[in-house]
Amino acid sequence: NACRNYGFELSEGEFINWFDSDDLMNSDKLETQLKIFNEADYNFVTCQSKIYNRLKNQDLGLRSENLFSNNIIDDFINFKTFWLLPAPLWKRSFLDQNKLFFDERLHQAQDYDFHIRVLENSHNYGYTNKPLVTICVHSNNMSKSRIDTSNKIYSNVMVNYRIIQSKNSEISTETRQLKFIDLFKMHKASLRINNKILSVRTYILIVKAMNRIDSKPIRKFKFISRTTLVTLFFVFFGKGERLLKYNF
Repeated sequence: NACRNYGFELSEGEFINWFDSDDLMNSDKLETQLKIFNEADYNFVTCQSKIYNRLKNQDLGLRSENLFSNNIIDDFINFKTFWLLPAPLWKRSFLDQNKLFFDERLHQAQDYDFHIRVLENSHNYGYTNKPLVTICVHSNNMSKSRIDTSNKIYSNVMVNYRIIQSKNSEISTETRQLKFIDLFKMHKASLRINNKILSVRTYILIVKAMNRIDSKPIRKFKFISRTTLVTLFFVFFGKGERLLKYNF
Protein backbone atom coordinates (compact mmCIF):
# COMPACT_ATOMS: atom_id res chain seq x y z
CA ASN A 1 0.00 0.00 0.00
CA ALA A 2 2.82 2.39 0.79
CA CYS A 3 4.38 1.64 -2.62
CA ARG A 4 1.06 2.30 -4.38
CA ASN A 5 0.65 5.64 -2.59
CA TYR A 6 4.26 6.59 -3.22
CA GLY A 7 3.98 5.73 -6.91
CA PHE A 8 0.84 7.84 -7.13
CA GLU A 9 2.60 10.80 -5.51
CA LEU A 10 5.48 10.54 -8.01
CA SER A 11 3.22 10.16 -11.05
CA GLU A 12 2.46 13.11 -13.30
CA GLY A 13 -0.16 11.77 -15.72
CA GLU A 14 -3.79 12.75 -16.10
CA PHE A 15 -4.88 9.12 -15.65
CA ILE A 16 -3.83 6.43 -13.15
CA ASN A 17 -3.89 2.64 -13.40
CA TRP A 18 -2.52 0.62 -10.48
CA PHE A 19 -1.33 -2.78 -11.63
CA ASP A 20 0.17 -5.78 -9.84
CA SER A 21 3.23 -7.55 -11.22
CA ASP A 22 1.60 -10.98 -11.42
CA ASP A 23 -1.42 -9.92 -13.50
CA LEU A 24 -1.88 -9.32 -17.22
CA MET A 25 -3.22 -6.29 -19.12
CA ASN A 26 -4.70 -6.56 -22.61
CA SER A 27 -2.81 -4.46 -25.12
CA ASP A 28 -5.96 -2.41 -25.87
CA LYS A 29 -7.01 -1.83 -22.23
CA LEU A 30 -6.01 1.81 -21.90
CA GLU A 31 -7.20 2.70 -25.41
CA THR A 32 -10.61 1.11 -24.80
CA GLN A 33 -11.12 2.86 -21.46
CA LEU A 34 -9.94 6.25 -22.73
CA LYS A 35 -12.58 6.07 -25.47
CA ILE A 36 -15.24 5.56 -22.77
CA PHE A 37 -13.90 8.60 -20.89
CA ASN A 38 -14.62 10.61 -24.04
CA GLU A 39 -18.30 9.60 -23.89
CA ALA A 40 -18.98 11.36 -20.56
CA ASP A 41 -17.27 13.14 -17.68
CA TYR A 42 -16.59 9.98 -15.66
CA ASN A 43 -14.35 9.85 -12.58
CA PHE A 44 -13.12 6.37 -13.52
CA VAL A 45 -13.76 3.61 -16.02
CA THR A 46 -13.60 -0.05 -15.05
CA CYS A 47 -13.67 -3.32 -17.00
CA GLN A 48 -14.20 -7.03 -16.64
CA SER A 49 -11.43 -9.23 -15.22
CA LYS A 50 -10.77 -12.87 -16.08
CA ILE A 51 -9.38 -15.22 -13.44
CA TYR A 52 -6.67 -17.63 -14.55
CA ASN A 53 -5.24 -20.47 -12.44
CA ARG A 54 -1.57 -20.55 -13.34
CA LEU A 55 -0.93 -23.77 -11.42
CA LYS A 56 -3.61 -25.74 -13.29
CA ASN A 57 -3.42 -23.78 -16.56
CA GLN A 58 -7.16 -23.21 -16.21
CA ASP A 59 -9.43 -20.28 -17.11
CA LEU A 60 -11.86 -19.73 -14.20
CA GLY A 61 -14.08 -17.18 -15.94
CA LEU A 62 -15.01 -13.64 -14.90
CA ARG A 63 -14.40 -12.30 -11.38
CA SER A 64 -17.90 -10.80 -11.39
CA GLU A 65 -20.77 -10.91 -13.86
CA ASN A 66 -21.88 -7.39 -12.97
CA LEU A 67 -20.02 -4.09 -13.06
CA PHE A 68 -23.05 -1.84 -12.59
CA SER A 69 -25.84 -1.67 -10.04
CA ASN A 70 -28.55 0.76 -9.00
CA ASN A 71 -27.47 0.10 -5.41
CA ILE A 72 -23.75 0.07 -6.08
CA ILE A 73 -22.28 0.48 -2.57
CA ASP A 74 -24.39 -2.22 -0.98
CA ASP A 75 -23.90 -4.59 -3.90
CA PHE A 76 -20.15 -3.96 -4.05
CA ILE A 77 -19.80 -4.70 -0.33
CA ASN A 78 -21.68 -7.97 -0.86
CA PHE A 79 -19.65 -8.86 -4.00
CA LYS A 80 -22.75 -8.82 -6.22
CA THR A 81 -21.04 -6.13 -8.26
CA PHE A 82 -17.29 -6.16 -8.16
CA TRP A 83 -13.98 -5.34 -9.81
CA LEU A 84 -10.36 -5.84 -8.84
CA LEU A 85 -7.53 -3.33 -8.47
CA PRO A 86 -6.03 -3.50 -12.01
CA ALA A 87 -9.42 -3.03 -13.70
CA PRO A 88 -10.22 0.70 -13.21
CA LEU A 89 -8.53 3.56 -15.03
CA TRP A 90 -8.77 6.61 -12.78
CA LYS A 91 -8.99 10.31 -13.43
CA ARG A 92 -6.17 11.68 -11.32
CA SER A 93 -8.05 14.88 -10.42
CA PHE A 94 -10.86 12.84 -8.82
CA LEU A 95 -8.43 10.94 -6.59
CA ASP A 96 -6.62 14.14 -5.63
CA GLN A 97 -9.77 16.11 -4.84
CA ASN A 98 -11.16 13.41 -2.57
CA LYS A 99 -7.79 12.48 -1.01
CA LEU A 100 -8.25 8.83 -1.94
CA PHE A 101 -5.23 6.76 -0.94
CA PHE A 102 -4.65 3.18 0.18
CA ASP A 103 -4.68 2.58 3.92
CA GLU A 104 -1.09 1.64 4.70
CA ARG A 105 -2.08 -0.07 7.95
CA LEU A 106 -3.95 -2.83 6.12
CA HIS A 107 -2.28 -6.10 5.19
CA GLN A 108 -5.34 -7.45 3.38
CA ALA A 109 -8.69 -6.22 1.98
CA GLN A 110 -6.99 -2.92 1.10
CA ASP A 111 -8.36 -2.88 -2.47
CA TYR A 112 -11.87 -3.70 -1.22
CA ASP A 113 -11.62 -0.92 1.37
CA PHE A 114 -10.28 1.55 -1.21
CA HIS A 115 -13.06 0.90 -3.73
CA ILE A 116 -15.78 1.19 -1.09
CA ARG A 117 -14.42 4.60 -0.07
CA VAL A 118 -14.31 5.58 -3.74
CA LEU A 119 -17.97 4.66 -4.21
CA GLU A 120 -18.94 6.58 -1.07
CA ASN A 121 -17.54 9.65 -2.82
CA SER A 122 -18.95 9.07 -6.30
CA HIS A 123 -21.09 6.71 -8.40
CA ASN A 124 -20.05 8.48 -11.58
CA TYR A 125 -18.14 5.83 -13.50
CA GLY A 126 -18.15 4.12 -16.87
CA TYR A 127 -17.48 0.49 -17.65
CA THR A 128 -17.01 -2.07 -20.38
CA ASN A 129 -17.99 -5.71 -20.16
CA LYS A 130 -14.99 -6.63 -22.27
CA PRO A 131 -12.37 -8.52 -20.18
CA LEU A 132 -9.27 -6.34 -20.39
CA VAL A 133 -7.41 -7.77 -17.39
CA THR A 134 -6.35 -11.30 -16.40
CA ILE A 135 -5.84 -11.98 -12.69
CA CYS A 136 -3.42 -14.84 -12.10
CA VAL A 137 -4.04 -17.26 -9.23
CA HIS A 138 -0.90 -18.94 -7.89
CA SER A 139 0.58 -20.36 -4.70
CA ASN A 140 1.99 -17.01 -3.50
CA ASN A 141 -1.16 -14.87 -3.75
CA MET A 142 -1.39 -12.66 -0.65
CA SER A 143 -5.19 -12.97 -0.69
CA LYS A 144 -5.16 -16.78 -0.60
CA SER A 145 -6.22 -16.84 3.07
CA ARG A 146 -7.81 -14.24 5.33
CA ILE A 147 -6.91 -15.86 8.63
CA ASP A 148 -3.39 -17.28 8.38
CA THR A 149 -1.73 -14.28 10.10
CA SER A 150 -2.67 -11.82 12.83
CA ASN A 151 -2.19 -8.86 10.49
CA LYS A 152 -4.61 -10.28 7.93
CA ILE A 153 -7.23 -11.00 10.58
CA TYR A 154 -7.03 -7.51 12.05
CA SER A 155 -7.10 -5.91 8.59
CA ASN A 156 -10.36 -7.69 7.78
CA VAL A 157 -11.72 -6.74 11.19
CA MET A 158 -10.94 -3.06 10.57
CA VAL A 159 -12.55 -3.04 7.12
CA ASN A 160 -15.70 -4.77 8.40
CA TYR A 161 -15.84 -2.36 11.34
CA ARG A 162 -15.64 0.68 9.04
CA ILE A 163 -18.50 -0.63 6.92
CA ILE A 164 -20.68 -1.30 9.97
CA GLN A 165 -19.97 2.15 11.45
CA SER A 166 -20.41 4.01 8.15
CA LYS A 167 -23.21 6.57 8.18
CA ASN A 168 -23.83 6.07 4.46
CA SER A 169 -27.58 5.52 4.06
CA GLU A 170 -27.04 3.21 1.07
CA ILE A 171 -25.63 0.49 3.31
CA SER A 172 -28.58 -1.67 4.31
CA THR A 173 -29.39 -3.06 7.74
CA GLU A 174 -28.91 -6.57 6.35
CA THR A 175 -25.45 -5.72 5.03
CA ARG A 176 -24.36 -4.30 8.38
CA GLN A 177 -25.60 -7.51 9.99
CA LEU A 178 -23.62 -9.66 7.52
CA LYS A 179 -20.46 -7.62 8.08
CA PHE A 180 -20.95 -7.94 11.84
CA ILE A 181 -21.14 -11.72 11.47
CA ASP A 182 -17.90 -11.63 9.49
CA LEU A 183 -16.28 -9.43 12.14
CA PHE A 184 -17.37 -11.97 14.73
CA LYS A 185 -15.84 -14.81 12.68
CA MET A 186 -12.57 -12.88 12.56
CA HIS A 187 -12.70 -12.57 16.36
CA LYS A 188 -13.08 -16.35 16.63
CA ALA A 189 -10.12 -16.73 14.24
CA SER A 190 -8.02 -14.50 16.51
CA LEU A 191 -8.74 -16.88 19.40
CA ARG A 192 -8.04 -19.91 17.23
CA ILE A 193 -4.50 -18.73 16.39
CA ASN A 194 -3.97 -18.01 20.10
CA ASN A 195 -3.25 -14.29 19.83
CA LYS A 196 -4.51 -12.77 23.07
CA ILE A 197 -3.71 -9.13 22.23
CA LEU A 198 -5.49 -9.42 18.89
CA SER A 199 -8.45 -11.11 20.58
CA VAL A 200 -8.88 -8.19 22.98
CA ARG A 201 -8.62 -5.65 20.15
CA THR A 202 -11.20 -7.42 18.00
CA TYR A 203 -13.48 -7.86 21.02
CA ILE A 204 -13.42 -4.09 21.68
CA LEU A 205 -14.45 -3.38 18.06
CA ILE A 206 -17.29 -5.91 18.30
CA VAL A 207 -18.67 -4.08 21.34
CA LYS A 208 -18.33 -0.70 19.61
CA ALA A 209 -20.02 -2.00 16.45
CA MET A 210 -23.09 -3.20 18.36
CA ASN A 211 -24.67 0.26 18.30
CA ARG A 212 -25.17 -0.02 14.51
CA ILE A 213 -26.81 -3.46 14.61
CA ASP A 214 -30.58 -3.85 14.85
CA SER A 215 -31.56 -6.30 17.56
CA LYS A 216 -33.54 -6.36 20.75
CA PRO A 217 -31.61 -4.93 23.74
CA ILE A 218 -31.93 -8.14 25.74
CA ARG A 219 -30.43 -10.17 22.89
CA LYS A 220 -27.57 -7.70 22.54
CA PHE A 221 -26.93 -7.91 26.27
CA LYS A 222 -26.87 -11.73 26.23
CA PHE A 223 -24.60 -11.79 23.19
CA ILE A 224 -22.10 -9.28 24.62
CA SER A 225 -22.15 -11.00 28.02
CA ARG A 226 -21.35 -14.38 26.49
CA THR A 227 -18.69 -12.96 24.16
CA THR A 228 -17.09 -11.08 27.06
CA LEU A 229 -16.96 -14.13 29.32
CA VAL A 230 -15.56 -16.41 26.61
CA THR A 231 -12.95 -13.84 25.54
CA LEU A 232 -11.81 -13.28 29.13
CA PHE A 233 -11.69 -17.03 29.74
CA PHE A 234 -9.51 -17.42 26.64
CA VAL A 235 -7.19 -14.55 27.62
CA PHE A 236 -6.54 -16.11 31.02
CA PHE A 237 -6.65 -19.82 30.18
CA GLY A 238 -5.89 -19.98 26.44
CA LYS A 239 -8.96 -21.98 25.42
CA GLY A 240 -12.73 -21.84 25.14
CA GLU A 241 -13.19 -20.33 21.65
CA ARG A 242 -15.70 -23.04 20.71
CA LEU A 243 -18.11 -21.53 23.22
CA LEU A 244 -18.39 -18.39 21.09
CA LYS A 245 -21.69 -18.33 19.21
CA TYR A 246 -23.40 -15.76 17.05
CA ASN A 247 -26.96 -16.17 18.25
CA PHE A 248 -28.95 -12.98 17.81
